[in-house]
Amino acid sequence: STDVFSWPAVDASDQLAYFHAAAPLGGNPGIGRLVVAPLATPDSTTTLATFPMQGASAFYVQPAFVRWLGNGRLVFLGLVDTPAQPCGSCNVLVRSGHDIFVADLSTAPATLAVVPGTLYATSVAAVPGNPDLIYYTLAGDSRILSRALAAGAVSTVHDFGPGVIVRDLSVGANRLAAIVGG
Repeated sequence: STDVFSWPAVDASDQLAYFHAAAPLGGNPGIGRLVVAPLATPDSTTTLATFPMQGASAFYVQPAFVRWLGNGRLVFLGLVDTPAQPCGSCNVLVRSGHDIFVADLSTAPATLAVVPGTLYATSVAAVPGNPDLIYYTLAGDSRILSRALAAGAVSTVHDFGPGVIVRDLSVGANRLAAIVGG
């Protein structure tokens, strides 16, 4: 079989979260799991969610941008596959962001909740030192947005201007980075 490991995230208490999917030799990964484990023993996992996963508004195929918020919570982007037909005889699946989730690990099993207002999100980042704040981007949008999770308040962190698309956000070392223009 082929094992796929992606989107690792380590918290301050040495907990590792990551996505793991397995496939038969030569095949595509089918079932995957978002898991958490001690960093010292990454195979001692607890499953937070199994993918594909049916949500209220979409069928999610995997998580992306898995990040620790702190206080036993994770944030991630749920990805969906959308069929496209770029030519008359070819069919492809386009993988893209759909909703941002917060996973609360203080419950068993973990509780997953969609963050309101994040439909068609393209990336999400946890803000170091503030477990209540996320930054995120939306499809076709020129802005980096922030959301206070408890209050629900949304504000613009930066606007790159008309006709500019921003995506693939990352935050660290008091810096904000993103792909701009495509």
